[in-house]
Amino acid sequence: MRSINNLYLLIYQIYSVAGRRLLSDLRVDLSFPSDSGKASKSYVNVKKVMSDLDSYAFEPGQQVQCKTRFDDIYKGEVVAFDLSSKILILKSPSTSGAPTNHDLHFLVLDSVADVQILEEPKSDSSNDQLPSIETKQIKAKQTAALAERLNLVRAVGNGVSEEGLQLYTMLCKTYERSNITWKDNVKIVVLNSVVIEPPYGEANCVSSSSKTEKEAVSYVKSFVQKFWASHAKQKNTKADPVS
Repeated sequence: MRSINNLYLLIYQIYSVAGRRLLSDLRVDLSFPSDSGKASKSYVNVKKVMSDLDSYAFEPGQQVQCKTRFDDIYKGEVVAFDLSSKILILKSPSTSGAPTNHDLHFLVLDSVADVQILEEPKSDSSNDQLPSIETKQIKAKQTAALAERLNLVRAVGNGVSEEGLQLYTMLCKTYERSNITWKDNVKIVVLNSVVIEPPYGEANCVSSSSKTEKEAVSYVKSFVQKFWASHAKQKNTKADPVS
């Protein structure tokens, strides 16, 4: 097992100050050599792991897939694992598309429901030299993630419905998070051009200004319509489970 070492100490401190339950996923572009190889799957019983952590540790170099309690899936290589805080750090191909970069995911095991060990380490990586990290980028992402969580807290406090929060989350997954904001704590603003007002239906999508193109409003309306259709389907499935 490799604990968080000096190279990751600053990230770990920033992460802890922000509150590890507020930051369930922090991504950072880094330069790593890419690895390849066929995966041989094995499974980890998370309940057993969480109840017996003293005798279990992830190994650097393992290829794993984690599914959170919110059904988000993260797949990548174990970079580090801190037993005391139950934080697992994975690296995966960069979402920016840069072939020489990777994303880092900080996962709190308390929020993980399932883990698959896809591949064991090819060699002893305990002495591998870890890359340098741009600390300014870490701080910027930490500040943005914390601000987003605080905005969600304010939205809940102002009576935003569960469906409104789900729609906001889905929009954030489709667009860059910085392009989805809140207005007056209850209205969702998309790309600074389309406003979705409560109760967040297709008819509640309006342009934010006279300069907004009709196509932009139509696109957001289509997105909202698909969201509600999916929501209704899931609701019906829960109401009439297949035996």
